[in-house]
Amino acid sequence: MRVLHLLNDGPEVACAELLRLQSAEREVEVIDLSQAEIDYEMLIEKIFASDQVVSW
Repeated sequence: MRVLHLLNDGPEVACAELLRLQSAEREVEVIDLSQAEIDYEMLIEKIFASDQVVSW
């Protein structure tokens, strides 16, 4: 299972433990949307390629 986490306001302490636990059993990717340069075409591709998307 592929899980994509989208961090809207940058990394949060609360999500770090969840990401660690999930990555033991699943393929986990994190994209920080607060970064200056976002390749939105790549982002859309990753969203549709993921089984689950979580927005923080």
